[in-house]
Amino acid sequence: FMPPKKASRRPSPEEAALLRAWINAGAKDDGGTAVVVLPEIKPRVIVAAPVAALAYRPDGKLLAASGWREVELIDPNTGDVVGKLPDQTGDVTALAFSRDGLQLAVASGSPGTIGEVRLYKTAAGALPAGAPVQTIAAHKDVILDAAFSPDGKTLATCGYDRLIKLWNTETGQLLRQLTDHSDAVYAVTFSPDGALLASGSADRAVKVWQVADGKRLYTLGDST
Repeated sequence: FMPPKKASRRPSPEEAALLRAWINAGAKDDGGTAVVVLPEIKPRVIVAAPVAALAYRPDGKLLAASGWREVELIDPNTGDVVGKLPDQTGDVTALAFSRDGLQLAVASGSPGTIGEVRLYKTAAGALPAGAPVQTIAAHKDVILDAAFSPDGKTLATCGYDRLIKLWNTETGQLLRQLTDHSDAVYAVTFSPDGALLASGSADRAVKVWQVADGKRLYTLGDST
């Protein structure tokens, strides 16, 4: 019963008719779009950025480590930082090398705002450097994992927005979007032949997808 019996007054017939007409029209929001901008809060003292992502180049001779707005490239034998990829978009949250070591995907962004992927290409044994060959506004929230297909032609990304997206690494174009998870997707990985993609989510399920057409083949629930 609305409004409650203790309310000071009931809606007038005109107000009730207006509300009923709005509902019958689909109850569309005509209040405009609210934009919330969160200010950047800087620490009072310099602190080390947390390491949210790591990736070894397949030859084992280079380790990429995430930082605040940058990626550090480390020689695993000495621990020395031998290069950096600066000016990333916020926290770096996922890193992935292609199987041949010639591509590095760097995912960065901020919660509820953007998840961006930058693709770097390099010669065999060389350090990724310079400008990315592709910059992809991949998600509208934090990207939690990224993985290259075995042939390096496709990059899978996933994130807090519950989406999995497959990208063409040459053009940066979206190939398809997989949308069956009901919570944040934390991990993606390709099968060795590249035909299948597995995803793990906070909805406590692993889903297996057919890469060629995006068809979901299986949903594997967690044990009891």
